[in-house]
Parts: sequence; C-alpha cells; structure tokens
Amino acid sequence: MKIGRIQPLFTLVLAITPWLYACSDSTDAGGNTGTAGAAGAAGAAGAAGAAGAAGGGGSEDSTEQQFIGTPTLKQVPWAPGQKLQIDVKGGNVRFGEVASRSIVVNEGAAPAGCGAGLCVQFTPIVLLKSQEKEAANQQMKAASEGGNLVLEASQQGQGVVVSVSLSATPSAPAASLSAVVNVWLPAEFDGDIAATSESGAIVLRGVRRGAKARTGLGTIDVKLEQIAAGASSGELQTENGDVLLSVPASGSISVQGQAGIGGNVRLEGPLGGWQTVDGSTGEVATFCGNSACEGQSDGNWLLMTDLGDVQVTLTP
Repeated sequence: MKIGRIQPLFTLVLAITPWLYACSDSTDAGGNTGTAGAAGAAGAAGAAGAAGAAGGGGSEDSTEQQFIGTPTLKQVPWAPGQKLQIDVKGGNVRFGEVASRSIVVNEGAAPAGCGAGLCVQFTPIVLLKSQEKEAANQQMKAASEGGNLVLEASQQGQGVVVSVSLSATPSAPAASLSAVVNVWLPAEFDGDIAATSESGAIVLRGVRRGAKARTGLGTIDVKLEQIAAGASSGELQTENGDVLLSVPASGSISVQGQAGIGGNVRLEGPLGGWQTVDGSTGEVATFCGNSACEGQSDGNWLLMTDLGDVQVTLTP
C-alpha cells in the first residue's frame, strides 16, 4: 500500500515519568518498584499478564520479566471502507517468549472511555531480568524524557494507521522497550486489516473482509466474522508459532496452509460443504469451501509458519 504524508490526529511521545509497573510489582510515587500486583496493567497488555514474571514473590533471580507502563487510550475517527494498519516495532522485547500479545484487535469489551470511531490503547512494556527493576525504571524514564518511544494513531491515506516505533537518541537507549497495542473497532467496521509486529502474538477479531498479519515470533489467531462477496483474501505468516484461522462454514473461499518441517496443517469442525483439495494431513494442504470448490471463490487465504502448525476451524 502506498503511504502518503501523515496528517496526524495525534502523536503521543510518552511524557510520564513514574508510570512503571511490573508483572509482580507495583510502583510507588517515586517510580520505584515494590511487590504489589499490577493486574490492571497486565490485563491491558494482553493474555495471561505476562508469564515471564515467574517467581515474583520477592525473590530475585535471572528470569526475564515484563515491566508494564500505564495504558493510554486514544480515539481515531473512521469512515466506512477505510482500512486499518498496525505496525509495532521495538527493541529486544520478544513478546512471544513471555506468552504475551503484541497486537490485539477487537477482543473483549472496550474499556470505559472508548467512544465513536476506532479506540486504541497503548501499553508500554520493557523486558529485563527480574532483578533489574531499577534499569527498567531508567528505561521508562529515558523514554519519557528522551522521547524515544513514539506511539501514533492517525488518519493516513485511505485508512487509519496505528504504530509503535523507537526514535532512539544517544542519551535515551531503549534496548528492550516497546508497547502492546489493543484496538477496538466500531460495529460497522468493514475495511481490511493489516498487522505487523517484529515479535509477539497477533490476535485479530472483527474481520469482515481481508487481513494480513506477520510476526517474527508468536501465534497468529484470526477470526473471520463474515466473508465479503469476492473480497475476502488474506495472508498470515509467522516465523515461529502456530497460525489459526476461524472461518464461517458457509463461506466460499480457498485456504492453503504451509507448515514447517514436522508441522501439521489441518481442517477442524463440521465440514459441510468443505473439502480437502490437496493433502489430507501433513505439512502442506489446501482446503475449499462450498462454491469455491467449483471455481467460484470469494477469496484466497495463505497461512504460513516456519516452525509450528496451521489450523483452519469452521464455525457455524
């Protein structure tokens, strides 16, 4: 997609110093971590509150741990037919290794404060050793004062662009700093969705047309709510993780799955008008639904993983 000049509705450069939390830690007024819980921030950061915080009962070890900042909500106007593009970059965060999500779209109820249009929530995170709480505080402080964690949500070209990026300066290193992105869509959303993360699981709900998703590490989980006539195509790819696609059983599309060596491509659910075109099980398989099996397809989907499984699940 050709990217035009951004006309930002908002550009957020984090400017709050004492907002560091941790998966088994809280922050006092001076910005120092303690030992209380931070369930609210952990929930905003995605699934399971970051499992990397194992053994957080006060004992310090070398376990990597997510330290979580205060979530920020922003509204972005949206018009029918506009696309949504999400791009998350960061330092050495490696979301997937701590069972966390990098990008989550339309999962669960929107938080209080979300109104019309697209609602975007940014949750800053830093991944360090569990004993490096002071270093985590310093990275969050550097992001605040140095402006090197840049969070954007704006109208751009023919759609809405949401992004997390680093603008590192010599005085503000951010070796393991990024942010989790949660987006809630308006009920009438009918655009394509594209989501890219350097690392971390991607969860997309509310998909009614096409979707593209790519991550270096983590599961990709996409649910088609409906299939637009002649306009439902997508490509989902992860280098390390599973690829999951839920499809209405009444849909007329074709799906090709490619798993890595030792992986498995499978079709689950009541088959109805679905059939396997090429390969029943194994590392490569192609499935078609209903009239797509007769050459009248509403779209084509390609699901790929270098290390993991591919699963297509048919839903009522």
